Amino acid sequence: MKREYEMTEKIGEQAISVRPSCANANGFYAHCLCFCGSLEKAIYHARLAIRFSPAYPPMFAAVLAGALHANGDQETAIAVAKEGQRINPNDMHTALVLCSALAEAGRNDEARLVAVNALRSDPALNVTSFIDGLPFRNDDMGAQLTRNCTACFGSLD
Repeated sequence: MKREYEMTEKIGEQAISVRPSCANANGFYAHCLCFCGSLEKAIYHARLAIRFSPAYPPMFAAVLAGALHANGDQETAIAVAKEGQRINPNDMHTALVLCSALAEAGRNDEARLVAVNALRSDPALNVTSFIDGLPFRNDDMGAQLTRNCTACFGSLD
């Protein structure tokens, strides 16, 4: 969250070298990698984390869905984000990834429904502020989420 990307990646590499089969080491490393923009590695480690722990934290689904979405695999991102929302319906990060992936896939009615449900869950949600608070190294990833989500949320007015 402090945007210390190189240090974060180094610590994550150390964690998985010490505990390669640890769901948490892989999941948190995937989280770091996603925000660092290393999408293929993030997808790989998020999938490992989920495989190593069938009862995984919802954050692992959010990380995997976000990396898949940013990497252009919208349909898989949608499926994973829906599972993340099933596990934790109040997770705004997963909801925004789902909304954005649906919009990218041209499934605008579904994207607006996700926006409606997100606002029901958190009526004070400010999409732009929420996304701006995410520590993306690559500004394009945040811009994609902002563009798609503000279009969906804005269409609700």
